[in-house]
Formats: sequence, C-alpha cells, structure tokens
Amino acid sequence: MPTAPTPNAPVSKSRSRAFGSRKENRNKQPGARPLPISISYTEQAIGALVNDSPSGLGLTFLMEPPFRVGQRIRTRYQGAPRSAVVKHITLSADGQFLVGIEWDDYSEPTRRPTRGRPNG
Repeated sequence: MPTAPTPNAPVSKSRSRAFGSRKENRNKQPGARPLPISISYTEQAIGALVNDSPSGLGLTFLMEPPFRVGQRIRTRYQGAPRSAVVKHITLSADGQFLVGIEWDDYSEPTRRPTRGRPNG
C-alpha cells in the first residue's frame, strides 16, 4: 500500500504538465534494472530504470522517494557520474512512484531552419 504524500515529496495522481511534455522520444528499458540515486553524501535510494532519453531518465520506486520535485540528485549512468533535477513524482495505478529526472548538462538540440522553395 503506498504511503501518503508528504510536503517533502509532492506527488501527483494525474499526469503533470512536465510529465506530458516530451522533448524527445523515450527508449523503454527491457527488464527494469536497479539504479542507485544519491540524495546527499550519506543518503541513497534505489530506483528501477524504466526508460531513458537524451534529456533524462524515468525511474520507478516501490516506496515514496526521499526527495522532492526540483531537488538535485546524483547518479552513475552509462559509466559516468551524472547530476540531474527531479522533474516530477507521480503515483501510478499500481502503487509505485514514477519519477522523471532531467540531466543538468542537457541542452536541447538546435534545429536548423527549413529552407523554403522560391515561388514561381
């Protein structure tokens, strides 16, 4: 049974605006694998990686995560230490907590202007 939301970790039962606005496609990870998340030098939580994209990760937690939306966290991903910001925490229908994080060093790709054909 999920725990009640606390002021330290706001949880939405519905899809938040940040959750629905994607910057790019996600890649679903087959068989969720554990991923340690460092909240501080002494506190760590283990989430299950469920999807990734160039801008961040989607993780699930069985219990309410010990961080809040907007908080900076650290992890090791693809062999490198990474820092990220928690973008959303959503309580799913199955009682798990879905957490979206965005990498601190992510910058949106620039789009080249399209060239129009001359009329005529």
